[in-house]
Amino acid sequence: MGALTTTARAALQTARHTTLPSTQKRHISAYGYEQAKCLTLSNFGEPKDVLKLHGHSISPPTGDLLTLKFLASPINPADINQIQGVYPTKPTWTTALGTPEPIAVGGNEGVAEVISTGGKVRGIERGDWVILKKQGFGTWRTHAQTTEENLLVIKDRVGLKPEQVGTVSVNPCTAYRMLKDFVHLKEGGWFMQNGANSGVGRAAIQLGKLWGYKSINVVRKRESGHEELVDDLKKLGADVVVTDEEVRSKGFRDQVKEFTNGGREKIRLGLNCVGGKLVNDMAKHLAPGSKMVTYGAMSKQPVELPMGLLIFKDISFNGFWVSRWSESNPDAKEACVKEILDLTRQGKFQDVPFDAVKWDRTTKQEELVDAVQGTLEGYRHVLLDESTLLSLNPGSGGVKNVQVSYNRRYRQCSACQLITAGYASDLAVLHDHPIVKEVEYSPRSSSRSEASKLKSHVGRNEVSFDRRGVVQRLANTAAAHSELHCVVRACPFKFFSAHSASGRAKLQVKKHAGVWSKRERALSPQSARPSDWQLPCGLLALRGRRSSIVGEL
Repeated sequence: MGALTTTARAALQTARHTTLPSTQKRHISAYGYEQAKCLTLSNFGEPKDVLKLHGHSISPPTGDLLTLKFLASPINPADINQIQGVYPTKPTWTTALGTPEPIAVGGNEGVAEVISTGGKVRGIERGDWVILKKQGFGTWRTHAQTTEENLLVIKDRVGLKPEQVGTVSVNPCTAYRMLKDFVHLKEGGWFMQNGANSGVGRAAIQLGKLWGYKSINVVRKRESGHEELVDDLKKLGADVVVTDEEVRSKGFRDQVKEFTNGGREKIRLGLNCVGGKLVNDMAKHLAPGSKMVTYGAMSKQPVELPMGLLIFKDISFNGFWVSRWSESNPDAKEACVKEILDLTRQGKFQDVPFDAVKWDRTTKQEELVDAVQGTLEGYRHVLLDESTLLSLNPGSGGVKNVQVSYNRRYRQCSACQLITAGYASDLAVLHDHPIVKEVEYSPRSSSRSEASKLKSHVGRNEVSFDRRGVVQRLANTAAAHSELHCVVRACPFKFFSAHSASGRAKLQVKKHAGVWSKRERALSPQSARPSDWQLPCGLLALRGRRSSIVGEL
């Protein structure tokens, strides 16, 4: 890990910002170009001085290219070191984003959804979630284009949120490999770590507990909130939590004996992300033949060791950098990610707390830069695409990957947003939004007498659903359900669509101050054309074999 600025020293213990792009309406030109934004730098320096919000267009993918929409992108301390120019991995400089001089996009970690693919792409499909294999790509953006070899596909995302997937590849993997690759700890074995409240530290506590390891966790003494922090770490699975001042005290050796059953249980592994004299203080309590693994340098102080630790105790000091390990061990990296996500899905692993910074096309540059700069001050942020806040519950069926068709003769209504028609069981309500849209679902079955009302986010003009699922799902469920209501609160028009097994659909449209007007048309694979369903605000019909999903542009 590269050297940190003085301001960042304290931050690395707790800093974790994750940027989540917000309810983001998908903006596409008449020629299919994605309108994207990214947080860029043209030279190295402090984030507040060099980061700029840049807009550009992305052409439709051809050949082996894929277009991605980022759902969640963390702001890690290493990202800031990269912006400052002191990190080993440098960002990718390019003029491909429409600038005369090279710029680079910040961020190294995140999760994206594949929204379109070129004709030669075979191993990845639209709707898949992916993470980047290597650092330097630039993840603080709404959209990007790349090739399949740069991506790791998350095959099973059932029970996972974008922010969980977007933060899995750095901190949890670092903790996993350090616990497994340097010392063979048996069940009941001890490890000792500083920076225990960092992302890696919290991951090490949880993984160690799951594997039967015991841990001594060193944190800085806080003027306020210290007891709450200790309780929080113990809830994660920490056996002992002490301050760096306690470790330096003369009586700490006796405390360690008390922790370790009179010294009969040995501490064989140390994890260090701070550096300085604290490493020496910790190493004194390691058993002969142990290893101290360094993965960070928050204090920016060199490690000074008594020769006796090397000569008489045979303690070895090693470094670990997860980026280098990932490049050398791609298959092991994929397996590591899969295992951690499985634990997350089961509720056995938690990511560090963070503040969500919701990113849409109206988000100002200052908000994003403040989130990055805030990481230096000890806050955790994730940039979230707010469109992820309307997410279908994976695995529940539902409609996915429907191609949007529309009549280009009609211009987009600026007051309208897309309505996604899905089933109540498929809609996961994650957050509230100032402009609330309601989806009302009325089952035909007498066993469920009351309609289920859900608040959801809309704001895309493409619906992500299961490939080919729209055809089967709408055709099969039409007979079982009488109505599917979609109400748009933010549009001058309110409407719902009702589907039936006979293939006949009824559309009702209502103005805010007007009266319901009705229009009926028989639906068939031949007649369900987008032009059949145009309304003054630009209604959009998505076609299936026997039914349509109705929405707005």
